[in-house]
Amino acid sequence: MGQSFNLQGILQSFRVLTSPRLMVPNIVVRDIRDINFEQLHKSGIIAIAFDKDNCLTKPYGLELHPPFQDAWKRCRKVYKDQVVIVSNSAGTPDDKDNQQAQAIEQALQVNVLRHQEKKPSGGQELLDHFSGIKAARIAFVGDRALTDVVFGNNYGMLTILTRDVVTEEGDNPMALRIRRLEHRVLAFLDRMNIKAQPHPIPIDLHAVVLQAPPPPESEEEAKADIVAEETRQKEAKESEEREAKFERSKRAQKMTTHPSSNTGVSSTAATTTGAPAVAAAAAAAAQAHVHTGQTASSQTGSVGSAGGFSTQVEPQILSHEQGTGWERTITQVPGEEPVHSIKLAGHIKGIPGRR
Repeated sequence: MGQSFNLQGILQSFRVLTSPRLMVPNIVVRDIRDINFEQLHKSGIIAIAFDKDNCLTKPYGLELHPPFQDAWKRCRKVYKDQVVIVSNSAGTPDDKDNQQAQAIEQALQVNVLRHQEKKPSGGQELLDHFSGIKAARIAFVGDRALTDVVFGNNYGMLTILTRDVVTEEGDNPMALRIRRLEHRVLAFLDRMNIKAQPHPIPIDLHAVVLQAPPPPESEEEAKADIVAEETRQKEAKESEEREAKFERSKRAQKMTTHPSSNTGVSSTAATTTGAPAVAAAAAAAAQAHVHTGQTASSQTGSVGSAGGFSTQVEPQILSHEQGTGWERTITQVPGEEPVHSIKLAGHIKGIPGRR
């Protein structure tokens, strides 16, 4: 199911131009397994809301991501009926007869908010759902800075960003590109020491983030966790390779167009400094509110055009070494200098750390 045009959401996204801290979350975690729901509740956050796609399920999926089973049980045990899912598709006018919302409620065993306005607008509808609970006592959890985080910050909720997506497979190519841009902007704002809006309730942010998430309760969940992590690492590697190709293509194009003005600074780095970076992210968000409705296979095949990635010659792997918690790869495109890359376990380039 696709989404209709979201004018109010687009207008809300552009507010970050005058107040960039609106897209900065109060807390950054790997995924929902890192949230200490018991401590969060004791701190005074008595209601919680979640985005769905790439936060709880795979893109456009209905089933909970298997490795999240234990964390989801803990969340439901602590928050009981004060937990809800806020999607920009399910439960909106795009969801005919609320069929998708009902399917999600059956699969995840929590309510899906029925709402007219889409994130980052429409916070009053969530407040009305949690009747009598002040916004400061509600947490909003999601994977997108320009929709989920801005949505929560607009209304004074505690915002939690999940930095690791469930999977990029089947996701909207435009959404992939915008999420990467959001992460670069967040990294820039972090370097500029631009923090999230002060939350009115004093919360020990470190206490609500689990330093060592509990192990899976069953062998089945443990296997699912391993498969999910292997998939995530594979997708992260492929994403890095695509980004590297894109950067090389932009540098080559710049040298061809302006050979005397090349400074060696990549175009991506140039767009992630100051207001232009935030403007680029907000402008890109304007296109993210309309889904293409493509299948997973057709989306994957269109990344080269819709995502803006280069279709240049694939780099050759000269060497690859791997140890506990690290990988080192040397690649080379014919006619170019070798590229050395080091990847540490759990590290995603350009995303602020969660501690």
